[in-house]
Amino acid sequence: MRRGIRSGYCDDATHPAEYGSWTVGEYPEARFLWTHRDPAAVLGSVCSLIEYCRSWVSDQDSPGIGEQQAGVWEEALRRAIAFRDRCGEERFADVRFDDLNADPVETVGSAYSAIGLTLGSSAAQRMELWAAAHRRGAQGTHEYAIEDFGLSPAAVRTRFGFYMERFKL
Repeated sequence: MRRGIRSGYCDDATHPAEYGSWTVGEYPEARFLWTHRDPAAVLGSVCSLIEYCRSWVSDQDSPGIGEQQAGVWEEALRRAIAFRDRCGEERFADVRFDDLNADPVETVGSAYSAIGLTLGSSAAQRMELWAAAHRRGAQGTHEYAIEDFGLSPAAVRTRFGFYMERFKL
């Protein structure tokens, strides 16, 4: 069974990290911004979101969701890093999630510069307006505890050490 969009845009991809090979094949000059965040901060949120979505169709608990999602995201990151290694570091700019939230225009401008692009003044202005209207937490916060999904921050950071070490998180 084929996965992805039938037109071939996401041909056989099991995770967005795998779309890169198709992208580079179609767009040989493609460059990538990769946003990084502590996996212990992300996984609890992901599990909470998936649990919420599952609640739309079932009143059953989702046992094992933490381990399942940790496995999915560990594999996705390993595949994304392998793609990056094949593709070449020069195509990538790394963006820390906290930096992006603190100063999106400066962060994206620096990332663009790292991959040989220039953030135009019009785009920077629109970005600044959007960011001002969408401040993190302005619409409330997503409350969750990673421990509710059978995970601990320390264990997640150990499991994702390969990623955290590589990207100095």
